[in-house]
Amino acid sequence: MQDAWVEPQHADVWITAATSGPGLPVHAGLGSFLGPESWRERLPRLAAERERVEGAAPGLLTANTVKFFADEVIESGSSRPSAARAGAPGGTPGRARP
Repeated sequence: MQDAWVEPQHADVWITAATSGPGLPVHAGLGSFLGPESWRERLPRLAAERERVEGAAPGLLTANTVKFFADEVIESGSSRPSAARAGAPGGTPGRARP
């Protein structure tokens, strides 16, 4: 199973689920989000979070995935296209030109 956007408080929920009672019946991969403005500052925290998550529930939880949005468009259609994309000849608004 994949949780595609995990913040620190969400990791705590996953750790509790994996280590309490009967625990999780499946492996879960936790993914973190990095944006273009803060990724350098967040990398050390993400590395520490990965160690904490994987150490708390070895074999059940991993935290090796990062979502990185270079253009700040989080989901398709949820953002206004930049001028470069909006005026692309034959292009689709919101979609980068090749």
